[in-house]
Amino acid sequence: MRARGPLAAVAVLVALAAAPPVPAVAAGEPSARLVVAPTAAGVLRAGSALDVDVEITNRGTARLPGGTLRLSLDKYPVASVETLVGRVSQPDAALLGYLVSTTRSPSIDAGATETVRVHLSRLVVDSVVGPSTGTRVLGVELRAGGISTFADAAVTRIANGFTGSVGFGTVVPITAPANETGLVDAATLETLTGPGGAWDDALRAARAEPHASVALDPEVLASIRALGRAAPASATDFLAALQGLPNETVRLPYADGDVTLEHAAGADDVTGAPKSFGSATATAPSASASPAPTASATPAPEATALPSTKDLLDWSWSSTRVSWPVAGTVSAEALPFLASSDYSIPLLDSRDVADSRARVAAGPRIRVGPATALLADATASQLLQRAATSTGVEAAAATAELVGVLGTDAVTGDAHAVLALPARVSGGGGAGLDRVLKSLAGQDWITGTDLTDLLKGASTTVRLHEGRVPAARVRTASDLYSAEAGVRRIGSAMKEPGRIVGPEHLALLAALSTAWRGQDREWSTAAADVERRFARFVLEIHFDQRSPITYVGGAGALPVQVTNELDEPVTVRVNGTASNGRLRVEGTRDVTVPANAGASVRLPVQSISNGDVRLTLTLTTTHGSPIGRSLTVPITVNAGWEAVGAVVLAIALLALFGTGVYRNVRRARRALRRTP
Repeated sequence: MRARGPLAAVAVLVALAAAPPVPAVAAGEPSARLVVAPTAAGVLRAGSALDVDVEITNRGTARLPGGTLRLSLDKYPVASVETLVGRVSQPDAALLGYLVSTTRSPSIDAGATETVRVHLSRLVVDSVVGPSTGTRVLGVELRAGGISTFADAAVTRIANGFTGSVGFGTVVPITAPANETGLVDAATLETLTGPGGAWDDALRAARAEPHASVALDPEVLASIRALGRAAPASATDFLAALQGLPNETVRLPYADGDVTLEHAAGADDVTGAPKSFGSATATAPSASASPAPTASATPAPEATALPSTKDLLDWSWSSTRVSWPVAGTVSAEALPFLASSDYSIPLLDSRDVADSRARVAAGPRIRVGPATALLADATASQLLQRAATSTGVEAAAATAELVGVLGTDAVTGDAHAVLALPARVSGGGGAGLDRVLKSLAGQDWITGTDLTDLLKGASTTVRLHEGRVPAARVRTASDLYSAEAGVRRIGSAMKEPGRIVGPEHLALLAALSTAWRGQDREWSTAAADVERRFARFVLEIHFDQRSPITYVGGAGALPVQVTNELDEPVTVRVNGTASNGRLRVEGTRDVTVPANAGASVRLPVQSISNGDVRLTLTLTTTHGSPIGRSLTVPITVNAGWEAVGAVVLAIALLALFGTGVYRNVRRARRALRRTP
């Protein structure tokens, strides 16, 4: 039991002495869960009353009978954030503060939930907490049906004339949902930007707190602009409203790339933004879209000509250096990789830092070796996420605890500023993010601040844990890179590759998106689809050889047919290697194959002797990079009777000439011997 001062200790002892003993819980009896939330974000001003909502859920299989709710309130503020969070997350099995209220709880059916509101008057509140600023713990005990259940919440007293403050920074994420194309389809755009859509929620959150930084995925811009006049009205309205915001806007890697996965998979740098969109359109259904419509459904809008890549991605960015790695995957080795890719400001999680008190020391700018980063407080981030993605009493409880964390920092000075990052939820930060940010912005002692201002603060050097990306995920990403390399090699054989290769690179970016985190099975399926897509692309350029070849003669050429099924001409080099010495390939040949057509090239060869040979044909770029699959064809080599006859005749002539010379020499010698 924690000491709360002599008066508090006496109050607890008196309360416990007066309470009847709690009977043991019998098997099969109901159990209950409590969630406690003070209203008005738990902020107590001088002379204010306090209303508390207690949500009771019967988690048992039997009806929970009516019982008693008992509330207590600490007199003194908690000494640290750790103490506050520890007490709220793991309540003691006793009320530690002053008993301030006792009220009846209703009977509750099995599986049902009821909420009881308890009012604490101004006199009761002031008599316990006094005027001193700080965060206290509000305790609740439920006794009903032979059980006793406890829960705690945070309340924060702000005294008149309090001059302390704490900075609060956050981001409003606007990211594309998981897909396989790198562009969001029209139907999904309409859902995201319509009332209640994730991007519409994010827009409201940014409006609620102008100091929040908008973390924008460029895929959002490209997807809307790629549709042109076919874009849903809600999407174009959303983009116009986003452009009019006063908030700082930071550029994330395209498709909110999973940067630590890319590093672990051996990428040279962050895949970043596409260089070309080619002929890609966003009208085709994406992996996240609904099933194909029936014949009676409204037809999809027709594809329109794409604007230039520059126009699709154009934006007035406040910063283009920010990346947002997945918590738990960051290592010190990854930071130079990010910096070399011009993403020199990673947003890290305090769980990535070896120093458990880094949130206190940093606040929140840190240095890891020569690298600079911003460190988000994991506790504040989790509370922000819970408050933004929950509803009702659960959301109010998380908001009050987050305010309590900031209130404790404002009093103790442990952290002069706190960065909290919401989760990337369905392309946004949660439906209730605007509500939470409004609550925080309404506190005059919480100073909203953007990422640029947070980077101006003093920094502390910290050491990172060795974060790891799951090995299976790394293998899949490595396979994607290897498969896409074949596509890029074909692109290097084209005069204007962007129109053809651009959509394939978009598919790679989509597959490497952070949006796939938490969807391991779906991601494996999507990654396999993208890898097969790359394989099909590479096989669009191939040899066309259907039957064995008989080659007759000495020096000559073999006809080789190359087919290009892509919509762009390609220049390739044909190479050949014979399996034995009966045939020798005398060189290579380059050929430009028109789009959706074939071309023939004659490969120079020299026959050496008769027999069977297997000739392996390969395609490369003119720089020697391999393209597609090789082809091995059987060849029957017939050196030719003309050659054989020529050899025989030459031998006969030599023999005849030699015989004549020999006879002439003998005749001359005989003549010399007869001469006296």
